[in-house]
Amino acid sequence: MVSGANAADLEKVLIQNATVITASDSQVLENTDVLIEDGFIVAIGGNLVANDAIQIDASNQIITPGLIAPHSQIGLMEIQLERETRDDSTKYFSAGFSIVNAFNPSSTLIPYNRSGGITSAIVIPSAAKANYSGLASVFKMDGELDSDVILKDIAMAISFGAGSDSRASQILLLEDAFNKALRFNDSREQY
Repeated sequence: MVSGANAADLEKVLIQNATVITASDSQVLENTDVLIEDGFIVAIGGNLVANDAIQIDASNQIITPGLIAPHSQIGLMEIQLERETRDDSTKYFSAGFSIVNAFNPSSTLIPYNRSGGITSAIVIPSAAKANYSGLASVFKMDGELDSDVILKDIAMAISFGAGSDSRASQILLLEDAFNKALRFNDSREQY
């Protein structure tokens, strides 16, 4: 899928003369055209013709597959030093803290990152009081309210080195938490 300013709203776009880096064969295609219809790539090749398409000359430009921001707070904060614009942490919860409802698909940082090729992001809460930041989710960077979550609460984020204790102490606390969880799971049938 194509990501960019109103790319899905354009019916047909023909990008011409670009350098295209593919994901499948690790190929670099020089002077290549890309035809997009209804937000999806339908053809890649040389000398494509689409008279009814908006034509963009991409000479000396590079087209790559969409990039994923693997560890970010995009959509959770606008200005780091302004508490009112931050929904990336909580002082009340840790491991179970889900940021899904706090994600802002209208964040001004989404189009900025999208212009750099970011089409989706693994959004992770910040550690506020413990090693356990909360639950990470994957979001599309399309700025749409109704289709932003790709995968909800996919992983628990852990921050080592963020606290005042040594990393060795933090690892010991993590091992202890896993052991307690295993003991709880083993004794569940008793309750």
